Amino acid sequence: MFLRNLIKNYIMALKNLSVFTPFGFHNALAFAKKEAEIFKKLVNDPCEVNAIEYIEHRKNKPAFSFTYVNQPSVWESLREKWNIINKSNRISYEMKKTIMDDLIGQGLHLNNQKIIDNYTEDSSVR
Repeated sequence: MFLRNLIKNYIMALKNLSVFTPFGFHNALAFAKKEAEIFKKLVNDPCEVNAIEYIEHRKNKPAFSFTYVNQPSVWESLREKWNIINKSNRISYEMKKTIMDDLIGQGLHLNNQKIIDNYTEDSSVR
């Protein structure tokens, strides 16, 4: 009976913590979901507008957020997405550098890959 009450109180405390604190579990889940949507949009349409949206979203990261999964399959996926962003001529060098630094913090391994500086300001180029 004591153990049951202890577990019940622990679970209730976790629920209260995650709902009512500004850096709780709920905010981290919402942030991660929104980040995945923004990053997918950036990879599918690599341009300055989507890069700015991704960078601004990452600047507002809650204090408690999820860390990356340390697995080769995740590294490979991040590397493929980074290569799409890096090859885009619609994102400036500075933004690519900011995105790369953020992705390295999330677990991206590049093996001395360089940032491609091929930005063209012509918005008609796709």
